[in-house]
Amino acid sequence: MKTGIYLGLLDEQLLLFADIIGFKEIIKQNRVTRKDTQNVLMTDLTVINKHIVSKYSREQQRALGIKFIWCSDTICVSTSKENSKVILDVLDDIANLFFCSGLVLRGNITIGELYHDENIWGPAFLHAFDLEKTDKYPRIIISDDTLSVISDASHHEYFDFFVESETYGYSYFDYIEYIIKKSIKLGVSFPICALNVYIQTIQGYYLNATEEKQREKWVWYAKEISRAIRNNAKAIDDDFTATIEKGRTSLLEDIVGHERYLRDLESIVRGEFNADASQ
Repeated sequence: MKTGIYLGLLDEQLLLFADIIGFKEIIKQNRVTRKDTQNVLMTDLTVINKHIVSKYSREQQRALGIKFIWCSDTICVSTSKENSKVILDVLDDIANLFFCSGLVLRGNITIGELYHDENIWGPAFLHAFDLEKTDKYPRIIISDDTLSVISDASHHEYFDFFVESETYGYSYFDYIEYIIKKSIKLGVSFPICALNVYIQTIQGYYLNATEEKQREKWVWYAKEISRAIRNNAKAIDDDFTATIEKGRTSLLEDIVGHERYLRDLESIVRGEFNADASQ
């Protein structure tokens, strides 16, 4: 008699699959790190975990119409194709949370058959898992076919920030450009709260890279952030000027005009950034 396994798959499920880059090495390097370690800019992963567990509780997942699971270095968020705005809202939220904590995500958005309830399996997951291994850059990619499907199902402002990638048939979410434009639109000071931290995160990964192929991904990201800064130079400088005029002196060491940001990033692109430059 033939045997079979019922998988309980749902059709046309949208899946955000994201890995924390370099998580294995982070675990190895910080195995004995204590909360009270001195002279270290500390990220408490247990606090991040509690925040996410609370924010995306079972009740909140039901309210949003999503399923959310974080296990080790992998985050999976799924929903129906009509609910794509919510899954990108979640991406916006967690990308900023991790980035400002010195952790960077890489992954993709796929669509297909999926089972997701505490555990996860299905063709959409297998495709996402394989796809993540093929893209070396720190970004979230999506096939043009998937982008077309979800755009037809529910169009929203996020679609203006998907950029054609160098890989035929795929685009990626231009998160840095998106978050700057969003902050300008909302009248929120983006450079003060995040841009400096983002650049320091990239510098840290670049310094810790031991192979050229590792450095390449951070050179790519430095170029991406540089492009976004050039596109929004006036808004960044206006923010810097407003901070000075308001006398918010406690923030002045953390913010600069756009040209300083570009110099810091260009030193990475040119391969000149080193430990002395980071002091």
